[in-house]
Amino acid sequence: MYAGGVDDWELMKFVLRVCKERDEATTAGTGVWVAQGWALTCAHVVDGLDRVWLFPAAGGSEVSAKVKARSAPRPDGDRSQFWPFPDLALLWAAEVGEHPVAPLHAVRPVLRVDCLLHGWGYGLREEGVVPAGSPVNASFVGSEGDSWLNLGSGFVKGGMSGAPLVDPMGRRVAGVVAMCRLGERSDGGYASPMYALGDLGDTGEEVLQSNVEQA
Repeated sequence: MYAGGVDDWELMKFVLRVCKERDEATTAGTGVWVAQGWALTCAHVVDGLDRVWLFPAAGGSEVSAKVKARSAPRPDGDRSQFWPFPDLALLWAAEVGEHPVAPLHAVRPVLRVDCLLHGWGYGLREEGVVPAGSPVNASFVGSEGDSWLNLGSGFVKGGMSGAPLVDPMGRRVAGVVAMCRLGERSDGGYASPMYALGDLGDTGEEVLQSNVEQA
């Protein structure tokens, strides 16, 4: 990453493919390294799972990770399409070696409304084909009343959940993709802000502090 822009090859150093099993064909979503040994993804990506496999986007060996903290599950009878805010989960990879850590914009975002965020994740590109990983740009519209970040422009459905969104000017991850638009529109969506990691209790607070020290 550099001031005013994002180099995808640099961004990929932080990005992970999150798989249900030790097989890239079981891709469930995207993750990002946020502290040494700690990866972040969406809670709905690891729904019903206690352990997942992480494959570094930039290459290297896959590693097993345990789901250590996550947002509350969707209540029975809940008619909302949204997972309970902030739809985040922290994964602990005890056996991973040293790796890059993405710097987080971990305060309530006050971004320019014309800010173009840049992301990278494992959105579905072809039916029946394991996604290779793709970039995405999203304009920041503003913050919803329930704190989700409202985004405009194109998203790819399926697999992009958990993909980090970088503010090119601040060179920090401002949020992770959480949900696409409902209905027929395929552009834009919603993201979880990084300050909401604190909603995951002591584990979230500890990871936020570690990010400040390590990123």
